[in-house]
Amino acid sequence: MMHKSDEVLTKILDFLGLERSSVNLQEDFLYAGTVDSFGLIQLLSYIQEEFGVSFSEDELEDKSLRTLEGLSQAVYRKLRS
Repeated sequence: MMHKSDEVLTKILDFLGLERSSVNLQEDFLYAGTVDSFGLIQLLSYIQEEFGVSFSEDELEDKSLRTLEGLSQAVYRKLRS
């Protein structure tokens, strides 16, 4: 099933219980405290279950994945590949 990148972002925000207007999509969500380390593990598990997408340890070191916008775009790119 193909998703649009905006739909991916919406599903991630819904999972986290966040409103798009209440969060900075370009901010490092770990640094900002939007998601803690345990929440990150839950989020990555959700992404794997919902979208069938996983990230290697090397990929997770990419700082662009620490923003909600960057993470959702990375998921979308993997869905398209």
